Amino acid sequence: MDLQGSDGSGQRFTDNAETLILIATSHFELHERGYETLLTRTRSLGDAHRTAIALGHATSMGSHLRFGFEATYGRDTIVMRNDNVADYPWLCFALVTLLRECARLAEARATGPEREAIVEAILNGLTRRRAGIRRRAAAVAVIVGSRPHGVSRSCSSSTARR
Repeated sequence: MDLQGSDGSGQRFTDNAETLILIATSHFELHERGYETLLTRTRSLGDAHRTAIALGHATSMGSHLRFGFEATYGRDTIVMRNDNVADYPWLCFALVTLLRECARLAEARATGPEREAIVEAILNGLTRRRAGIRRRAAAVAVIVGSRPHGVSRSCSSSTARR
């Protein structure tokens, strides 16, 4: 089945295969063993592919779980965790992958949009609620040795509150 192009819906779903994995697995499965199998295979990919997959997954899973916590599960962590069992290993994979890549970039003293995108994805993956984002931003900044754009050392800037 063609998802994109003249034989598909005519709608562009994604610009890359890494995001297509996220789209293809963004639905409920009664038996979730396929998610674990896919994650095992994903872990065997090279660094660049794992990082590209992790960028989308950290942001998406963080947003999904943050929204679910407030809107779907009425702030009931137990119900949310039971209903999203397959999501947590993917989120952890994404965060660990991005933290390692950020550390590699820090060692290489790399700066710029690539590193900023990674730090932003890490923050999105770590923040389940808006409250505490400045504290988490500061913690990540210490871990990765940089400051996300708009986050001061004291985390008092208005940009960090978004």
